[in-house]
Amino acid sequence: MINKYDLKDYPSIGQISAKLSEKNVNIIFAVTQSQLALYQTLTELIDGAVVGELKQDSSNIVNLISQNYKVFTFFFVFYLLNNFLYLDNLIICNDDGFK
Repeated sequence: MINKYDLKDYPSIGQISAKLSEKNVNIIFAVTQSQLALYQTLTELIDGAVVGELKQDSSNIVNLISQNYKVFTFFFVFYLLNNFLYLDNLIICNDDGFK
């Protein structure tokens, strides 16, 4: 039997949120100022998601992550730069830093 969700190209925000919750994954969206309001709204729809403003040269990415790292032990980072969406992941190894 074909599920109506199988016919869609992309999962809904609700489906993404449910899967992230199921797998205990949290997201930090690091986006430029022009996208901040959109992603702030998105974080309200995805449990465990946070958003931070990324400088144009991405020089503050580590600061954005370290501001939120105590909440996470393993997480993915999505960031938008020059109209490209990037995905990265970090594992917190201990209080001394990232690995």
